Amino acid sequence: MKTFLKSIVAASALVAPLAGTVDNASAVKLPKVFIPSCQKTHDQIPAAVSLNCTTKYDFIGNLVWKTWTLTSATASGTLNYKTTLTRGTYTFSGVETRKGVMYYTTVTGPGLKGSTLLAYRS
Repeated sequence: MKTFLKSIVAASALVAPLAGTVDNASAVKLPKVFIPSCQKTHDQIPAAVSLNCTTKYDFIGNLVWKTWTLTSATASGTLNYKTTLTRGTYTFSGVETRKGVMYYTTVTGPGLKGSTLLAYRS
């Protein structure tokens, strides 16, 4: 029985870092999935996410992150898109690996038409 319990504890330790709630100021270990950026960098828990690298006006800002997992992340924020502001919850998903780094590639939420590709400069 002790061996069985030890294996359950060991397995839970492996799963624990894969998901969780996110506090913007916390140092919680998050899965190594990033938000792409127009500055040829990648971020975890950014305050804003660009939707278009050719203009500074299409972005989701004031992000407050709620979850961050290997498959998706959610945050509340304000979409600034074509001079319209839309507040809501946005889901980042569509994980792909680019040059050895895992990125969320799409975002869905209020004010967006379906799934929108995230801006990325390689």
